[in-house]
Amino acid sequence: MRIDRLRLMNFRGFEEFETDFHPNFNVIIGMNGAGKTGVLEGICTALGSVFVSDRPVQEDDIRVVSHEHSIEPQFPVKVEFHGRIRDQKLSWSKVLAGTDRRTTIGNAEPLTALLNKIQKDVMAGKPDDLPLIVSYPAERFWKKRRDRGDPHEKADIGTLPRGSRMRGYDHWLNPDSESSIFIKWFKTQELAALQRQKDSPEIEVVRNAVSNCIADCENIFFDVREDALMTKFRDGRILPFGLLSHCVWNMLATVGDIAFRCVMLNPHLRENAATGTSGIVLIDEIDLHLHPAWQRKVVRDLKETFPGIQFIAATHSPLILSNTEDRIITIENGRSYRTGHTYGR
Repeated sequence: MRIDRLRLMNFRGFEEFETDFHPNFNVIIGMNGAGKTGVLEGICTALGSVFVSDRPVQEDDIRVVSHEHSIEPQFPVKVEFHGRIRDQKLSWSKVLAGTDRRTTIGNAEPLTALLNKIQKDVMAGKPDDLPLIVSYPAERFWKKRRDRGDPHEKADIGTLPRGSRMRGYDHWLNPDSESSIFIKWFKTQELAALQRQKDSPEIEVVRNAVSNCIADCENIFFDVREDALMTKFRDGRILPFGLLSHCVWNMLATVGDIAFRCVMLNPHLRENAATGTSGIVLIDEIDLHLHPAWQRKVVRDLKETFPGIQFIAATHSPLILSNTEDRIITIENGRSYRTGHTYGR
């Protein structure tokens, strides 16, 4: 799955906006207020109800114009998506015609037919690949760290029973709101591996992804005695997940969450879940809390660890821009300008 082109009308600060995307890694830049987050939110709106929970046009998405005596909302608000799902070329739109209307989906028939087929295959237990769809907003981690409380407090972490593969789409707009699901899953897999007396390929997918992107991390594991997820570093340190620095914690949480979702969506791929899963991952402020050394390598590491994923990220970091080889999309005065390698429409 990928997005090839996005068109916005009266969405956020854009009267009309259009840009296309590289199938691998895209970095969006622009001054504060230029609309970087607006582009990511537009993609989320288009993707809402495609496998994931719906994301209709919201009140904050409606463009407003200030006149001498009033401030007027502008309609219609429209988001157009052009891309591919399972190599099928698809286009659809989401439209809000007025404040008294609901968001409608245009050209939905081909999309609905394909999604219904995929849903039936999943319910029948067929090992068909599901694409990853997830968005990491700029506030994804500082809110969670603020709410974590005392990391030394003991809290019983339960296990996670088997469920639908579609759980890999849960909380796709706010992944960190339920990071406990990831920890419960990790604990469950560790206990199952101990019971079966053999390694878990699912856990190895997550471990390999983390070690690929965090050079100093040797291993992550669930300590049954401590009832906590632990991180082991190459210098011998072993720290609970909750005591990691902002930089390490943010990167580990992002990479671990992506890998975990790949495993949940495509368990039949086993040890190839991270490398074999396609999809779209959105990251706002990808440089958040990252040390300059990590900013230089984060694009390369994510591409190598998840080669089938299309990444679309926003940043202010020149270090990230200097290491982006696929596409840089610059937003200025409501328009987009691109540099880097091109990918034909």
